[in-house]
Amino acid sequence: MQKTDAGGARLPAVRTHFRDYSVVRSSNGDHAIEATTGDNAKCYSCHPSGVRELVDHVTPWLATAPVRGEAGFEAATVSSRDLARRRLRELNDRLRSYGLVDWDGAIVPADHGPPLGAAQGCLGCHDGHNRGTLTVSTSVGQIRTKVVGELTMPPTPSSTPAEHERLFADFAASRAPTLAGWLLETRCE
Repeated sequence: MQKTDAGGARLPAVRTHFRDYSVVRSSNGDHAIEATTGDNAKCYSCHPSGVRELVDHVTPWLATAPVRGEAGFEAATVSSRDLARRRLRELNDRLRSYGLVDWDGAIVPADHGPPLGAAQGCLGCHDGHNRGTLTVSTSVGQIRTKVVGELTMPPTPSSTPAEHERLFADFAASRAPTLAGWLLETRCE
C-alpha cells in the first residue's frame, strides 16, 4: 500500500501494488516463493474494488491467542475465537479504509467494457467511486462466490439463498448482451 509519492507527499488515494507470486524450485532442489512482475489485468479480475476483505467463517482454524503486550496475555482470559473475530474485524476495517485501487494508469476500467449488473442493482455500489465497476474482465467465479457462496452481495440480509442463485443467474445472463451492445454502439469505419 503506497500512501505517499517518492517525495513524501500524501497521494490523493492509496495506491495498491499487486504482486504475483510463484513457487519455484531452485538449483539445489529447494522450493522458494518468487515475486513476478507483469500485467495487472489478472489482479483486476478479482480486485476491481481493491483489497478484498477476509470473510468471517466460523471454522476450527479461526482461533488465536493474545500476544505479549496485549490485554489477556498472561492470564489468557480472552476467548481465542472471540479474539480472532475481533482481529479479523479490525483488519477488515483497515482494508476498507484504503478505498478503491488507484491503478496509476496500469488498468483503465472503462477499457474493460461497460458496467455490468444494472438490472440486478449492482451499480448502486459498484459505481467506480464507492466500489470498483464490474465489467467483463471481473471474475465470474469471484462474483458467484460473493453472491451465492458467501451470501455477502448484495448486502441485504433478508435475501434467501434461492434469491441469491437467481440474482447471480440473471447477472451472468446479462453479461454477453450488455457487452455486445457496448461493442456495437459505435460502428467501425
